[in-house]
Amino acid sequence: MKITHQLLFSSWLLLGVTVAPSQVLAGPFVPQGQFVQPAPGPGIPGPKNVPGKEYSDRFDKDTQEPPVSDPEQNIYWDGHGGGQDAFDYSGSRPGDTDPAREADALANHGDALFWDVIANRAALLFSTGSTTLLLPGDSRAAVYNASSAYNQLGIHEASVLYESIGGGIDFWAKPPQIDQAGVNDLDGLEVWGPGPADPTPNDADMYSLLDDPTINGTRTSVWYYNPITQISNSYITGLPR
Repeated sequence: MKITHQLLFSSWLLLGVTVAPSQVLAGPFVPQGQFVQPAPGPGIPGPKNVPGKEYSDRFDKDTQEPPVSDPEQNIYWDGHGGGQDAFDYSGSRPGDTDPAREADALANHGDALFWDVIANRAALLFSTGSTTLLLPGDSRAAVYNASSAYNQLGIHEASVLYESIGGGIDFWAKPPQIDQAGVNDLDGLEVWGPGPADPTPNDADMYSLLDDPTINGTRTSVWYYNPITQISNSYITGLPR
């Protein structure tokens, strides 16, 4: 799982690769493996061995060649630079008049290892846009700023990192492993879904929209998407703006 917006959705800000989508074609999805099942432990298997990886970019895009802007589209990725379109949440919210919102957090309703991450029995996957995300006095700053991997600006901003249960930080997936066409700003990540042999491998059925917009009079932080009906319903609401 990944912590995000940050913990129901496990985190997620993967920033900008220097290769523009118009310069490189998206790679085809090719199952990797050998796949393993989620289990508590000090580390996490590599991206090729973790099934069911999905991400959303900012701005949302699809896997055409070259990729084009596609609001609320997330991408199923193989850990070797290939991907294919996964869920597209646009048009799934009855009464929503904006056809071009931005998905910025992903999860599954079961969220594997969620409680193990909370209890520090499992490693944490995370990403961020900048070290400036940490405010002065934040107790995590000493850990992050001491990590040479975390401070490789221009690299960590386009990568997924992990924090072991002992507190060490390192790369888990770098841009070429995530999307060979380039990652602009990975702001949503979900892992440990079904493997590619499953008839419905996509399982990011929980998502958030940028800025938690008010729709039909209700400000919603988390939406539940039913892949059968293709309808989204408000799941966690906030105070109206």
